[in-house]
Amino acid sequence: MIINSLSKALCFSLFIFFQSPIVQALETDQYMIWGKQLNDVTAFLNAFINKRTWHAIDEINHLPDEQRRILSCEDVHKYILKSYNKNKGMDFISEIERLVYDDPNISRYPPIHTSKKATINQSIYKKSKLFKLKMFGINLKVNGIYTGVDKTDHVFRTGYGYFKTYLKQIKKGKTEKQALIAAIKKGIKQEKTYFGYWVSGVFSYADLEANYQGLRFHRNFCEGDNPYLFRRNNGSWGFSQSIELGDYVNPWFDESYNTSAYLAMRFKSVYPELKKYCDKQGLQWIRERDHYYNNWKGKESFSVRYLQNLISAGKLPNPKKYSLSNICSPPKTSASLH
Repeated sequence: MIINSLSKALCFSLFIFFQSPIVQALETDQYMIWGKQLNDVTAFLNAFINKRTWHAIDEINHLPDEQRRILSCEDVHKYILKSYNKNKGMDFISEIERLVYDDPNISRYPPIHTSKKATINQSIYKKSKLFKLKMFGINLKVNGIYTGVDKTDHVFRTGYGYFKTYLKQIKKGKTEKQALIAAIKKGIKQEKTYFGYWVSGVFSYADLEANYQGLRFHRNFCEGDNPYLFRRNNGSWGFSQSIELGDYVNPWFDESYNTSAYLAMRFKSVYPELKKYCDKQGLQWIRERDHYYNNWKGKESFSVRYLQNLISAGKLPNPKKYSLSNICSPPKTSASLH
């Protein structure tokens, strides 16, 4: 009876685990798009975000004066954020991810009619049973950067988690730098546990950069010399400028450029698939991509620099171990060791 009860409890726990939004979240693989030509979808994403922002502000401005006047800038910001995901489905995929995923006019890879099985079988995770249980996402070109649709959720939702941590630290009297570090440390903990290692065996530095850019995005609603939101003299709210996602998306969103780290069991499964890309490093497509990405050299975000310092200090896994430059390098001979 005890064993039977334990078995039932274990089965129930596994059911809850695999039905959780974390496990069902989209995963993507940027290696599979090497050599593929995609049209940039920044304009589509900008149109969605700006339309929802304007509509949310209009709804707030139609509230009775006594209700509208007590709203802070942060209250309006929260309302706008909810409007980005008001039609979220039961599969835990955000609305903007779903729109991009389902729109036949969006330039994407794999193509829209590709089956889930066929998509996973093209990825470096094809030998992972866990990834076959997850919904695998598509790849896009945003601001000239090749990235996964999952990064939109990291910017808007996980980035808001960063933002809340940042605000909490500021209210405690911490400096801006201390507050930013606290937010980044939260992301590191998430990648080491329920957003990364625990559910996929992957520690994604690209996810951490998208989270940080999300923090920047959310700060810009009410902070700075020219925030997105402002209150008019009559108490209504205005939108100072259109949101441009190109201000936030950078090469460190690309997981084939900003290499992830892996647990041993996951690296064992992806290693043979990564090896297949060794001969593709010389593609003209890669040279053109890297030439464009080089525009960001010396412009690394605070988060990228902070993480690089932790890697150098041995406090985070070194992604170089999992990079193609390491995987594809010729093995050292006995002569080369002397």
